[in-house]
Amino acid sequence: MIGNRRGAIRPGCLIWGALILLVVVMAWKMIDFHLLRPASVRAALNDSYDAVRTFRGTEVQRRTACRDAWEELRSTTKNELVLACRGPLGNDLTFTDESVYVAYPDTLHFPLIGSYHKVFRVGRPF
Repeated sequence: MIGNRRGAIRPGCLIWGALILLVVVMAWKMIDFHLLRPASVRAALNDSYDAVRTFRGTEVQRRTACRDAWEELRSTTKNELVLACRGPLGNDLTFTDESVYVAYPDTLHFPLIGSYHKVFRVGRPF
């Protein structure tokens, strides 16, 4: 005899189902953020670096050519993640002695933590 059931689904099953669904959604967001999206940003950054790979000039000329190639790529792309890229220091590309840096916003938002920004470091000698 089933006397204490009131609905077709027990409340405990609903709670477990919601918890499993939350874990699946968060796992997908982590995979999307850490594996899939960064590949498009890295590819765009490598494409802009290809413009100066064989260019033999001063460091300032090479950085300017790379920044110009990056701006041209951003003006022609439809990739929203590349369009949202900002450099860590406020510029779109940030250079050090041996590397190019670019930061992009994520789609991984935690209610209490907020948005997480991933900074790419592409080691390219200039």
